[in-house]
Amino acid sequence: MVVVFRRQSASTMSVGWSTYLGGTDGDVARGVTFDAAGNVIVAGITTSTDFPVSWGAFQTTLGGAHDCFITKYNSQGHSQWSTYYGGSYSDQPIAGISADGSNTVYIGGETGSQNFPLFSPWRSWWVGGEAFIVALDQFGAIPVELSSLSAEWAGNQVMIEWSTATETNNYAFALERSSPLFPTWREITLIPGAGTSTTSHHYVYVDQPPVESQFERLTYRLRQIDFDGTETLSHEVTVESTASRSTPGILRIYPQPAHNIVTLHCSMILAGEITVRIHDLVGRVVHTSRRMAGNSYNTMAISTHDLPSGYYLVTMTNGKQQITGRLQISHP
Repeated sequence: MVVVFRRQSASTMSVGWSTYLGGTDGDVARGVTFDAAGNVIVAGITTSTDFPVSWGAFQTTLGGAHDCFITKYNSQGHSQWSTYYGGSYSDQPIAGISADGSNTVYIGGETGSQNFPLFSPWRSWWVGGEAFIVALDQFGAIPVELSSLSAEWAGNQVMIEWSTATETNNYAFALERSSPLFPTWREITLIPGAGTSTTSHHYVYVDQPPVESQFERLTYRLRQIDFDGTETLSHEVTVESTASRSTPGILRIYPQPAHNIVTLHCSMILAGEITVRIHDLVGRVVHTSRRMAGNSYNTMAISTHDLPSGYYLVTMTNGKQQITGRLQISHP
């Protein structure tokens, strides 16, 4: 049973709301606390196989002889979520319950379960008769635990891989990409998550970035989305440009900013016909020309009279090597 009193004056109190809480067997509340939003969180011990848990709860069935339970009510007494928490033997909260300013709930207790659910533990090996502490977010979940995230070139594609140790109410991962040329984060794919899982999952996606972006440093991140719409951003991973990996030559562009004429001073390790392209910041090719180049320094002038003021990307390729540089145009 849960009872919440409201103080009416310095000397009188009234019952705000009260409710039964439990199943058809034994249920005992061991602690109660309030979070920063005024919600009420109750922790206790239960032997009921039909203890009322919420849809999508972290643990929906009794795991052992008796388990912990954690239940959250709003200030009006309406249940927000409820879950079992325990392993296959005996688990109970005895050290109390508290909540911090971000509404994370902390429960301490003791366990006799060698398979007590652990996540990012400071110590993971069993000694016997262990104490425990558990942190649940404001939705009663242990968030998605990302154990790795990496990105690397595979030819002209980028392979992004990530793994999770656990997932709770995970709807999907939105993979996002940015670069100096396109600095705004862009979603490039949506990968379904594993829902709620305590086992490891591995994900792979192969990205085909635009040709002009291959000459820039590319940065990736994950936007993890719960079923309730809550989103969490991962850390970022970066791959260097194809140009920096192949070190094809040197490109100097002057003057900066250019007005009607820009001069390209370049070297290509392999001589031959080269193609010069100028891209605007949305990736459109606004200029294309072909020139012959030797394997030493080459100088060429290109008219920028018809190009609007702004920033551009210049790329040069001989079919085997590519170099790139930035161009600013400013018309008086």
